[in-house]
Amino acid sequence: MVFDLPEGVKKQLLADKLKKDELSEKASLIASQSRHEYDLFFSFSSANIEAAKTVVARLRGHGLRVFFSDETLKHRVGESFDKMINHALENSSHFVWFCTPESAASSWVEL
Repeated sequence: MVFDLPEGVKKQLLADKLKKDELSEKASLIASQSRHEYDLFFSFSSANIEAAKTVVARLRGHGLRVFFSDETLKHRVGESFDKMINHALENSSHFVWFCTPESAASSWVEL
């Protein structure tokens, strides 16, 4: 059984698809032109880990290479945290701060 959607809904779905396609194209362009290991360094508070994971997954879904310390720390046990963070910052094209009250209150953040 096929349902015919109202014209307004069809237009919104088309606009959403075009936005998603445009974001994916831009992400691919960023990744292809980057000389860095990561497109984005994603800074967040561990208090917001679940929401941060969701955002990172969506960014990666658009083809971006995202440094996410939670994953890296699990795979590089024994290495200096400061060295890992500095390496990732130096090797990222862009910095994204997941701004929340918890991250703003962090000792790592200076406003």
